[in-house]
Amino acid sequence: MKRFALLFSLFLPLGILAQVNDDAFRLRAAHIYTDPIALLEYRGQVSGIRFDIPLPEGTIEEGIIVRTQSNDRLLNYTIQEIVTTEFKRPIRGKLEFLKENIGYSVAVEVFEGRESVAYNGEIQALDEQSELLFLKTNNSIEVIPIANIQHMNGGRGLNLSVKQTSSSRQLSVFFVGEVDNEVLTVLLPNAKIIAESNFLLDFDKAKTELSLDIRLHSVVALNNISVYYYGQPFKQLDAGEYSAQAAFQLSGISLPAKQQMSYQVMASAVELSLSDVVEVGAWEPGNSALSQTARGLRTLAIQNSSPMNWFSAAIFERKSRSLGRIPGLMPVTIKGKDAKLEYGRSPFVINDNARLVKVTKKAITISGMKYDSYLFEGKIDIRNTGGEAGRVKIIKQAVPENKRNYWFANVFTDLKGKNKQEITRLEYEVKVEANDATFYRYKYELLVPSDN
Repeated sequence: MKRFALLFSLFLPLGILAQVNDDAFRLRAAHIYTDPIALLEYRGQVSGIRFDIPLPEGTIEEGIIVRTQSNDRLLNYTIQEIVTTEFKRPIRGKLEFLKENIGYSVAVEVFEGRESVAYNGEIQALDEQSELLFLKTNNSIEVIPIANIQHMNGGRGLNLSVKQTSSSRQLSVFFVGEVDNEVLTVLLPNAKIIAESNFLLDFDKAKTELSLDIRLHSVVALNNISVYYYGQPFKQLDAGEYSAQAAFQLSGISLPAKQQMSYQVMASAVELSLSDVVEVGAWEPGNSALSQTARGLRTLAIQNSSPMNWFSAAIFERKSRSLGRIPGLMPVTIKGKDAKLEYGRSPFVINDNARLVKVTKKAITISGMKYDSYLFEGKIDIRNTGGEAGRVKIIKQAVPENKRNYWFANVFTDLKGKNKQEITRLEYEVKVEANDATFYRYKYELLVPSDN
C-alpha cells in the first residue's frame, strides 16, 4: 500500500509543525533516524499531582526526556512495573471441556450403534489426535470415541479462573504540588520503529525525474501524527533539543501497529549529467614499463532543486521499463547543491605509451637549484567500448604527486629567464565515436632536482 503525502517547508519551529487543535495529552510526532532508534513525542495538558503513561513496546528506558511548561513544576519521574491479575475464561467446546477435566469424575452418554450407553468415571487422558477418551470406571479403562459422546455431566464448572502474571511498564511523572492544565512533553526512545528509503531515477519520463519512497514499520499504532525523518544516526545530545532540521516531514500519518506502509514524499524533475574521467599516471626516470592501461570512472551529477535536503540512500534507475540499482549511495546533499555518485562502468579504456627521448644533465638552474632535464614523448590511445558516442576527460599526470620539488614544462616553452610556474598535469576532453578509437600525442620536459 502506498500513500502520497505533502512535503512541507521545514523552516517553521518543530513544535508548531507538530501542534494539532486538541490540547489532550497524546502522541504527536515520531522522529525517526537512520539507525533503529526513533523518538516518540507525546505532548498535551495534564492535571493533578501525578501522571502515568504506559510505555509502548520497544521503549528504551535510558534516554527518556520529560519536560513541563514551567521549570519548577516537575518533581521527578520513574519507571514502574504493572502486574495483571487473574481472569475467568469460559469453556467453549467439547474437547476443551474434556482436557480441562482430566483427573476429574464425569458422566458421559455415548451412542453405540442405535443404543445409548452411560459411563461414569475419572478422565485419564485423551489420545494425541484428540479422537479417543480414556475413562476409568471402577477397575477398568473405557476407550470412548469422542465423536460419539452426546451428553456430559459433572467435572469442573464452565468458567475457569486463570491467573496470568505479565509485566508491563509505565512512566510515572510526579509534580511539585497539584497542577492544572500543565503542558507536559515526553520523548520516548524506541528501537522498533524503522524507516527504509530509496531514490528512483526515472529516465522514461519526458524529463528525468527523481522520486523518494519511504517505508515505515512500527510496533506502535500511529494515529494522525507527524513523522520526521532525519537521514542521520540518532544522537542523544541532539535528542535533548529535537529541533534539528529533518530531511522531510509527513503530516497526518496513521499506521496500524506492526504493519508496514510506503509513502512517496518527493517527485520532481532534475537536472543531471553523466561524465567519464580517466586519470593516467606520470612517467618518470627509472620507469622501465613501456605502457600502462587505465579505465574511466563514470559519475552521475544531479542538481538538488527540491525544497528538502537529500540524505544518503540507495538509488535505483528505470530505463525502458527495466529497473536497476546504481552502484553507490545517494550522498547527503543540501538543497541547491549537486549530488555526485558513481554511476557504473565507464566504456572508455586508455592505453598510454611513452618513451624517454633525451636526458640533459645540469640543464637548468632555477632560484639557485640545479635540475636535470628529461624529455618524454608518448601517445595515448582512447578506446570507446560502448555502443554510443561519448566524451571522456583525460587527466595526464606529468609530475608524481609525492614529488613536489619536480618541475614540468611543455618542451616548446623556454623556461630560462622567466618566472616558473609549477604544472602537475595535462587535462583535455575528447569525443570518441561508438566502438571506435582515437589517439593523442604529447611531449613534456621533466626537471628533476640534480644530485650534483
